[in-house]
Amino acid sequence: MTVFINGVAQGEGGATTFVALTDTPADFTDDELKVARVNATPDALEFVAFAATYLDDTAGGTDAEVAKAPTSNVVYDHTANTTTAHGAVSAATASKMVVRDAEGQAKFAAPAEAGDALIKGTRHLIAEMPTLTTDKIWKGVAGVPAEVDAPSGGAALTVAETQVFSGTSPTAWTDLDLSGTIGAQATLVLLKVFYATGLAFAVRKNGDTDEFLGATASQISGCAQCYCASGDYGVLLVATDNTGKIEWRTNVAIAVTVDVIAYIK
Repeated sequence: MTVFINGVAQGEGGATTFVALTDTPADFTDDELKVARVNATPDALEFVAFAATYLDDTAGGTDAEVAKAPTSNVVYDHTANTTTAHGAVSAATASKMVVRDAEGQAKFAAPAEAGDALIKGTRHLIAEMPTLTTDKIWKGVAGVPAEVDAPSGGAALTVAETQVFSGTSPTAWTDLDLSGTIGAQATLVLLKVFYATGLAFAVRKNGDTDEFLGATASQISGCAQCYCASGDYGVLLVATDNTGKIEWRTNVAIAVTVDVIAYIK
């Protein structure tokens, strides 16, 4: 190596190649495709394999070196992985991400406390159910709660004490419309009858063809007919048809009154 000062050659001396320097590797043997870096001391240069030293070629970082960067292989493998990315599983496994299986399903552990996800086969708690719609109730449908209309109330007894007839009684079966008091509906009715002289009085459901009337006191029985002496009251029980009508008759035509005492619907 020739050194020039002010354009004048000063003679030859010093290193003429990179490896001839005192703080560089002695040669290039087995160092193809390596890069130079400052050593750990640091007081010299050294050759290292760049990929093995600074890159991680395995997803998950098997070399356990946080300073390493992923190679393009890692990025590609991660993007192409649609089944086990980040260790995702379809089974109910703690601390794992979830991925659907081939049938599009995934499993979860049974809920243990409020806020846990519900799964098929577990029970709903009242506190975990959605708010009910007004006038709706829950009903089990195929093992799952479902909203349905609340059932109507049960049968109720209504005390009416209402007169529904006053006049001459019929001797043949005749319709008596009670719908003005009980409504146009099938109802069980308790009647009170009064007549000034003795007679037989019978009632039946509208449309019935059975004969309930007995002409004498000895022939009277049951709750659909009565026989009373003069000035007496009788009580009868009869079901109406769907329009609120019954049929009635007496053995003789006479002035009577008929009252609805009460009815059940």
